[in-house]
Amino acid sequence: MRKNQILIAFGFLIILASFSACNNSSENKNTDSNSLNDSSNSDSTAQTFTILQMMVPEQSAMMDTKIIKVSTFSELYKAIGSDRTIIVKAGSEIMIPDKPIKDLEQIYAQVENGLIISNCNNLKIKAEADKTTKITQTSAFFYVLQFNKCNNIIIEGITAGHKPKGFCGAGVIMAQDSKGIFIEKCHLYGCGIEGFTSINSTNVVLHKTEIYENSGKILSILQSKNIQIFDCILHNNVNGSGSMYLGAIEHIAFVNTVIENNDCSKLNPVPALFENEKVEDMHIVNCTISNNKATALVKSREGVVIKETAENNNSWQLSTKK
Repeated sequence: MRKNQILIAFGFLIILASFSACNNSSENKNTDSNSLNDSSNSDSTAQTFTILQMMVPEQSAMMDTKIIKVSTFSELYKAIGSDRTIIVKAGSEIMIPDKPIKDLEQIYAQVENGLIISNCNNLKIKAEADKTTKITQTSAFFYVLQFNKCNNIIIEGITAGHKPKGFCGAGVIMAQDSKGIFIEKCHLYGCGIEGFTSINSTNVVLHKTEIYENSGKILSILQSKNIQIFDCILHNNVNGSGSMYLGAIEHIAFVNTVIENNDCSKLNPVPALFENEKVEDMHIVNCTISNNKATALVKSREGVVIKETAENNNSWQLSTKK
């Protein structure tokens, strides 16, 4: 019961913070004059509040019917299932094998091009201690964690990335055809091609999560609905495109997030920092965006609302001042 109360409180914290930030449009934080500040879009703000409110019941249904502690891949793999919390012991580094594993007894997971967790409900994978627990992928061509057709998943306090250095062919965490995905206090690093990927998923929250040093994009969100990146740090993604691809999305918000030192200039043509296409209702609220190299902040201005966001020393600003 106590854990349910914590999850509900966390959900309402996100709602109230977003609602408050979106309604304080009178005091913009040193925002560039070309930054699409739009204080007249009250209908869109109210809609964002409603959408975020709808996300809370998904996580309030989480039940810790079973708690399992693990420190090796074999233990993690066997523990995966619905209605449980898996605690990864402090100091552990769990390495996902790059070769397929056949296990007929494990119906929720398989190792085939990485660890794929499917048809799983109410699963939490949590680090026993923040920044001391790692889950790594030994192949540069597979995701570290993939969730397929899952509901109500929480990943908390995990540091995840690829063991080999250099360029990768896959990202760190992917959610596909899933609903209710919470990435909480995680550290997602390269050489992954991107830190987080969402495809055809609904109610996805990244909270207090760091994405850094990825070899491609920061993240990609495709054909998804109700996405919030809240109180995160997205920084130093400099070895690839360094941008965020947002395609065919209904409702996405970046709130209280720092986006800094990302480099999109290695591509030709150089993309915008936010490569938004066919995005319905996009909010950037109370963010700090600085020292990024890109051709523009956003690719398209349609459906974008930016409030109380500071843009400092980004290449698209410097080029206009010459």
